[in-house]
Amino acid sequence: WWRRRFPRVKAAVLRASAEVREQGEKLKGVEEALSQHSDQLTSMGEELQRVVEANMGLRVKMEDLETRTRQHNLRIMGLPEGVERPEADKSILQRCWQSWWAKGEDPSWYELDRACRVWRPKPKVNELPRAVIICFCRYRVKEKVLCRAKQKQEVQWAGVGICIYQNFTVELAGSQAAFSRVKMALYNSRVWFGIVYPAKLRVTYNSKDFYFETVKAFVKTEGLGQK
Repeated sequence: WWRRRFPRVKAAVLRASAEVREQGEKLKGVEEALSQHSDQLTSMGEELQRVVEANMGLRVKMEDLETRTRQHNLRIMGLPEGVERPEADKSILQRCWQSWWAKGEDPSWYELDRACRVWRPKPKVNELPRAVIICFCRYRVKEKVLCRAKQKQEVQWAGVGICIYQNFTVELAGSQAAFSRVKMALYNSRVWFGIVYPAKLRVTYNSKDFYFETVKAFVKTEGLGQK
């Protein structure tokens, strides 16, 4: 009986052995493919990290470039719609500077390069007027106007109060605005402070200057966070 069954059992064992070897070869191929894919993923991760860093560097450069191209600009909020007609914006705004601060000074000193409303639909009757972006021919004049606007505190045009700001980008304005509560606390404590371009808080305390890039860094600073 055993001799009659042996060839059949032997053939089955040989088939099983062949299948095991075949599966082993397939498994080996899968392991090699997984190893290659793992190496590729590692390489792609490193490349992606380099791309992210390069993209971040480009964003910083673009933000800095855009901000610097706006250094001759000021943003005026509250100037009523239509006051620039029939004259050009820069003509009427140039007369504004002369009537506000330039008495006795050379009118050409306040020369404007161009001026325009921000690009958005014209507001309705009960809506706030669009901001006016003005570009000065001279950077020092822009700084002088901004400084005088801060000193005057209240600037009016035809009985309407207007506000004058530096024309920062949205990102930079948000970074500087993050220090608003800190600046208020420093002001109430009569501590000298200022914002250093682009968005760094400078605090003068005990005749020393301290610089903070974030609010968290200021709060964690020993001796200043509680002032």
